[in-house]
Amino acid sequence: MDRIIFLVLFAATTSARPWISQRQDNTSTAAISDFADITPSADINWVPCFETFECTYLTVPLDYEEPAAGTTNVAYVKLSSGNPTAQDILVNPGGPGSSGVGYVIESGPKILKLLNGAYNIIGFDPRGVNNTGPTLSCAPTPEMRALYKAPSVEAPLAIHYSNSKSLGQFCTQVNANNDTKYAGTVASVQDMVHFTTLQAAANGNSNPEAEPIWYYGVSYGTVIGQTLAALFPHRLGRVILDANVYGVEHYTGYAPSAIEDTDKTFSTFFQYCFEAGVELCPYAGTSTSAADIEERFRALLQALEDEPLPNPLSVGIVGRSELELRGFMTMYKPIPRFYTLGLELAALERGNVTEYAMVQQVSAQPGGAIASNPEYAGLGEIEAQKLITAIDASDRYAITSLAEYKEVHATLKSASQYGGHGIAVENTLFANGMGIMPPESQRFPGFKHVNCSAPILFIGTAADPITPISSAHKMAQYFAGSVVLSQNSPGHSFQSIDSKCMLGYVATYLADGTLPDAGTVCEVDLTPAEVFEKGKEEVGKLLAGAEKM
Repeated sequence: MDRIIFLVLFAATTSARPWISQRQDNTSTAAISDFADITPSADINWVPCFETFECTYLTVPLDYEEPAAGTTNVAYVKLSSGNPTAQDILVNPGGPGSSGVGYVIESGPKILKLLNGAYNIIGFDPRGVNNTGPTLSCAPTPEMRALYKAPSVEAPLAIHYSNSKSLGQFCTQVNANNDTKYAGTVASVQDMVHFTTLQAAANGNSNPEAEPIWYYGVSYGTVIGQTLAALFPHRLGRVILDANVYGVEHYTGYAPSAIEDTDKTFSTFFQYCFEAGVELCPYAGTSTSAADIEERFRALLQALEDEPLPNPLSVGIVGRSELELRGFMTMYKPIPRFYTLGLELAALERGNVTEYAMVQQVSAQPGGAIASNPEYAGLGEIEAQKLITAIDASDRYAITSLAEYKEVHATLKSASQYGGHGIAVENTLFANGMGIMPPESQRFPGFKHVNCSAPILFIGTAADPITPISSAHKMAQYFAGSVVLSQNSPGHSFQSIDSKCMLGYVATYLADGTLPDAGTVCEVDLTPAEVFEKGKEEVGKLLAGAEKM
């Protein structure tokens, strides 16, 4: 649930980077910078990698209950605290399809600092993601991929529905006799349990099968954590689930509640922009209220719908759908994107598309460290997101006809004027026409109320564009003793804006398992003006870096 995808679906075909292959032995002590250079092993074998990290490439059964199905390799990366007795915390940033390896390489040092260097941070690529097999794709050949043309966002709903259904049926046929079916969330959770057991045994634990699993998951990463708690409630150590997906909906392939707070997040941007003032948010202009700014934004959207503007820096136009998507993605990360959106909207309102496009180029943020597999970048991640969603939904996909889909579209548009259409024509159709069934041992049975070996800390922000705080409350009810901690801010994840209050509660929970009182709400450390000021500083650093290149 990390994002709306407005891109062509097909990615790489069967990769030139085989997941199960002969590789060079790790005979050098130099840090490795490509998982293709790590020898897979059925045991955990940490080797230096990516300059300051350690990696292992763990060979696991495709199906733990059917050894004859074969094996695949799961990529792990560790940022060590330097303390040989430190607790390991597994982390995942979401998707489905986002790389946990890339996340730790890019953000691990920051996370380690936030946790006072007291823990080892371990990222992993779930099945079908980045460096972990099996390879996921709907395209059997490059030629077949080239034939596919995704409909435009503005295409009629019947085109979107029929196109996605046809593609889903074709994709099901392409993957009928390969290992794709083993790439669902349940399989990745089983890998987490297997890894923790092996690591505990390597550490000398006399009862490794009982070793608690410590975990921090964001966005779709919360579905991994929710599934872990549902299937292995006796194996939980400390589990923090941040920016929660409503897991019940995820397993149907359709999540209508995801955009409950999207428009609220936009309204928060307008309020922050107004309070920051025209010096920091040029789009504030001479408006006398946040409501005035939002009214101008709606007028701008309508103007771009009536007459899209040509983009002189590319072959294309700037229309309503592009601006809605740009605004939607801004809401995930207020720093620095609130600042850049203020620049972009002011430029578009003046009709200056060149300036709008230049700000986009300068402010483009890395999408996460690819960590040795450039073939996965971009389109590969999109295919993984679609296929993992479809495998998890299997035969439970909630939309069965065009008539139902049109009703769904109306419901989503009613829920969010800014994000409803985009979600309806993209994420909502990922599982349409798909029939890729996981083995019975990897089919999720559904959530039930359970008692866990440790309570879970659920976290959410008050205005999240894609994982509303209501999802945290709904999921917490399944796990006895768990608590929801809320941060009064916009953004996707509590890390979107600094809050000493939140870090304090997180540190206490990790240290001794103490949860905050139910209903606790933390404030952030920055004012709206400071959010824009910090964004301006970050963009300034990007500009300075670009000038040096």
